[in-house]
Amino acid sequence: MSIIRMALIIFQPNRRLLALMAKHQWPSKLGVLAPACALAIAYFLTARAGLLLSLSGSNASPVWIPAGIALAGMVHYGRSIWPAIWLASFAVELVSQQADSFSKAILALAISIGAPLEAVIGTTLIRMHADFSPSLEKKEDVARLLILGGPVACVISATLSIGLMSSLGVIHVQDAGAHWLAWWFGDTFGVLIFAPILLLWLQKENSTLKRRLLVTLPGLASFILAVISHYYLVQADQKQIKEDVRQQGVQLRWSTFNQVQGITNAVSALALLFEGSKVITPKDFERYASQFRNFHRDISGLGWAPYVDKASRSNFEHWASLLLEKDYQIRETLGQLQIPASERDFYVPVLYVTPNTDVTRAAQGFDLYSNDIRRSAILESMRKGDLTLTAPITLVGNYGKGAICIAPVYSSPPQSANSDQARQIMGFVVGSVQIGNLIDRLSQDINLELFHIEIFDITEPEQPEALFISRQSAPDNPLQDMFTQTMQMDISGRVWRISITPTHLFIKQDASITPWIALILAVLFGSLLTAVLLLETAHTVKIEKAVIDQSQRLVKAETRYQELFTGLKQVIFQADKSYQWRVLNPAWNGLTGENPEDAVGREMFHYFHPDDCDKLRDALQKIARLEESSLFLELRLNALQLERAPWVEVHLQRSKDASGKLDGYSGFIADISERKRLDILKTEFISTVSHELRTPLTAINGSLALLDSGRLGLLPDQARQMLHIAYSNCERLLRLINDLLDIQKIESGGLEFSFERLDLRDLIGEALSANQQLAEKASVTLAFEPPASPALVKADRDRLRQVLDNLISNAIKFSPADKTVSLTLNAHAHYWEVSVQDQGPGVPPEFRNKIFQKFAQADSSDTRLKGGTGLGLSISREIVQRHHGQIGYHSEPNCGATFYFRLHALTNGAVWEAQASS
Repeated sequence: MSIIRMALIIFQPNRRLLALMAKHQWPSKLGVLAPACALAIAYFLTARAGLLLSLSGSNASPVWIPAGIALAGMVHYGRSIWPAIWLASFAVELVSQQADSFSKAILALAISIGAPLEAVIGTTLIRMHADFSPSLEKKEDVARLLILGGPVACVISATLSIGLMSSLGVIHVQDAGAHWLAWWFGDTFGVLIFAPILLLWLQKENSTLKRRLLVTLPGLASFILAVISHYYLVQADQKQIKEDVRQQGVQLRWSTFNQVQGITNAVSALALLFEGSKVITPKDFERYASQFRNFHRDISGLGWAPYVDKASRSNFEHWASLLLEKDYQIRETLGQLQIPASERDFYVPVLYVTPNTDVTRAAQGFDLYSNDIRRSAILESMRKGDLTLTAPITLVGNYGKGAICIAPVYSSPPQSANSDQARQIMGFVVGSVQIGNLIDRLSQDINLELFHIEIFDITEPEQPEALFISRQSAPDNPLQDMFTQTMQMDISGRVWRISITPTHLFIKQDASITPWIALILAVLFGSLLTAVLLLETAHTVKIEKAVIDQSQRLVKAETRYQELFTGLKQVIFQADKSYQWRVLNPAWNGLTGENPEDAVGREMFHYFHPDDCDKLRDALQKIARLEESSLFLELRLNALQLERAPWVEVHLQRSKDASGKLDGYSGFIADISERKRLDILKTEFISTVSHELRTPLTAINGSLALLDSGRLGLLPDQARQMLHIAYSNCERLLRLINDLLDIQKIESGGLEFSFERLDLRDLIGEALSANQQLAEKASVTLAFEPPASPALVKADRDRLRQVLDNLISNAIKFSPADKTVSLTLNAHAHYWEVSVQDQGPGVPPEFRNKIFQKFAQADSSDTRLKGGTGLGLSISREIVQRHHGQIGYHSEPNCGATFYFRLHALTNGAVWEAQASS
């Protein structure tokens, strides 16, 4: 808990974001905990692989796969798995940062917060839209995942981590931009390539193996090609950088060698000038030495150190004091002090120096032989008889590290290198080389600001000694060490090693952006390919699912159809355009006693009564001519073809081919013999009962009418009221009996019609007069404006009057008081339309489909407010249809109802005669 608090202190600006993450606790269910652990392991392993794939030797991987794993895991399992991602990220940072101290562990902890924070914010942005589906079947979902979860959300971890490392000095501030881009690119590419693939494999229900493979294989292939191409391009770029550094190193070695060689040559040449001279005066030395120094400006100083044996020391010191006009004494150093030289076999004191400065004059009298490094070089030069270069040494006057060239001068040319040679030596010409000044003079050839240069003397490999280390900071990461070039040079018996390492600035200037451009293009191509494949495979999967679902539905429908086809008691049939049976279900056998297979191919008219065949043929032709969409017929089967001749109800409808043209007929045949038998019994019963009831009711009605008229004497008011109730109900029973008789006659075909030529205006006037008393009693006004021209039709006056009475009485019955019932008579092209409009409640929606059925009433309960038998509209429909007319209604709830009927109009005598004859 203390570690988390320390991380919160470090990331003060991001406390709100961390608080948002803190709301999601550790997963409590095993069903989520197990996948969270698996994702954490996958995160760690792929992170380690990503660091191994680090092409530059740094911690920046070109494609950071864990970013895609973290985002896909949170999108699928929810944000509650963030602790698992955080722990995995922390473990990766501990390993990559080599956290061997508490401060490094805290740094790793702080950096690790960026990974889960990035995934939480990315998931939140993606799931802000409620319709997001992890199955990635819509282009909007793919775009949200790749854009919001990729470039947008990946800014979080890069900014957080690079900002922290640059502020703590882990990386250079000037390199923070490049590191940020590398981090952001790695996370973004990891999301673009691997988040869709992993999310697809996590879907168990909405993704098929085929779709997963079609998306995964090209995505992985594009990733591998991107990494390989980036690797080889980086290798080529690094090879070029190495070559550039090598060339700079060769130039540095060549220039250094030439400069040092020039100095040794100058010292050797000066020694040759003095060789054979009896005495070397100060003026001679200054003249010659100044000329050499002017030509070789890299020489820090030149000096003459004569050979003085022990016996001549005193005379030499006296002679030198007179010559130099100052106190001269052979000295040696003891720590920081100069003391008289101790007694030894011989001395090599500095006598002349140039340039003549206070620092160089302070060196006069110093015994070179008293210093181990100088003594070794002096002995070596005496042994070889040639110039010798000392090991690295701190020059007198704090000129820094350098080397001294020591060239022997002989009184006569040496014959051989033996002990006698020492008696011939006069002294040594000494030249000092300050390596720092020498390297600085090379700035015209090499930009020293771009390289870290080290020069070591490795004559003794076990004890290398530094000659020069440049002011540029030493390499602090493997990237610089990778480009370091090392070379050696032999000069005057010494072996120098020169190392040149490029700085960050040189690498940045010399490195090519081609590998990153290629990587970006390859990953963009891979992510675009993945997105396209996601959408295309999603479309394919939808089609496949639709085909499978449709096939399953078809199989189920076929199964249900077969069950219905074989299990129905009604005959289902199909016939072609020539009226031959095409399909018959097994119910045909139960109806006719004949196998359906035997009947297929035979003409359907063979199976129907000859008297009904014309009726059937007319119905089929009407359907073929599109005059009717379907028809119900009641027909008799042919007794000659069958053992019995039952009544059947035939439903006919049109069958169409693919182009919509007539392909035949289909429908069903139901045995209604039992219904017909019951109808006959019912008709006989109704007829009998109606006639038996009508006679006594007529007598009762007449007697009640006689009593009501007062001819038999006046009755008390209370008795008259009771008499009136009895009379009204008797009238009602008579109307019911008349309606029942009418229905019976209509169904039996016994209802006779007497058609004549009549004017509908007169008929409507009669009906209005007859219903006026009923309207006044209901406080309803009847309105009718007859047209000016006659409305001639062919009709049965009494039957048509019956229709008008039914419609008007219904309108009065359902109209509120003080309302109007309007009748209209409108002429159309070939017919007259009579409409009756009321202002009542209208026809209830649930009653509209059965309004013309027998005994149908909107309110059929025992407590209904409106009386009636429910036969009036049914009788009216039958009467209008017998007139070859149409009857219907229009109604809106609470807006009243308009009932109408239409009859063919008579225009002249020819039409009347034609219709009368029909």
